[in-house]
Amino acid sequence: MFKSDLTLINEELQPFLQNLMGILHPIQHQRNKQLLQKRLEEAKYLIQISSKSSRFHPIYDLVRTYTLQIQKDYIFNLALHNKDAERYFIEDSLGVLNHSLYKFDTVQVFPLKKHSIAIDLSKNPALSPLWHPKRLKNTLNLIGRDHNNSFQFDSTNHESTLILPIGVTVVTNGLHSCSTGIFKAEGIIYPESVTDITNIYSVIRFDGNHYRRLENNRIVYTPTIKELGILFEIGRLIMDNNIAIPFQNLPVLY
Repeated sequence: MFKSDLTLINEELQPFLQNLMGILHPIQHQRNKQLLQKRLEEAKYLIQISSKSSRFHPIYDLVRTYTLQIQKDYIFNLALHNKDAERYFIEDSLGVLNHSLYKFDTVQVFPLKKHSIAIDLSKNPALSPLWHPKRLKNTLNLIGRDHNNSFQFDSTNHESTLILPIGVTVVTNGLHSCSTGIFKAEGIIYPESVTDITNIYSVIRFDGNHYRRLENNRIVYTPTIKELGILFEIGRLIMDNNIAIPFQNLPVLY
């Protein structure tokens, strides 16, 4: 009887909840658009007051504040959520690298010579997607100066690519140990390639909620983690303002 009563209440609440979500979604979408504009204005101001020829432009410090927050969210959610939630973080973690964006233009990948570029996890923006709670907990408990076991690059396990023009290195193998290095701001990794997504900017934009095609405004992809879309648009500013790439031995992309 009690179970039937709960079922009846849920059925009665369903239309109300659907109506409420219909009201809240447009409000949240507008807030997301406003947040994007605010973040881009902050980035534009930083570019305006900074020297473009700086060896390490402060715009990359701004990019790193976003990647650190995203990485902490990965760790927090993977540690607390159930197994179903893990898949969401795998699928959404790359965001700007989502394959649906690649369909519209060629993404150029340039191989790098071994150890030609060093990514300092205490300074350079990096992201390491996660998928296994137990592995994450093990690496957090085993790796780091706090355990007298500093993060060390392992060429047989750690793989990554440097995404330009955004300037973010995305780890593609050795995810949990690299995530620990990012979280604890220690260690150096060496990407095997540079992934140039500059061509995408001529066909895709992020509006705060969705990636859309410029020619017809059609939605291409909707990232759950909106900060990844913000990073995508900061990459556009970096490209449009010809900001110096903070690494040597790279091809000239724009």
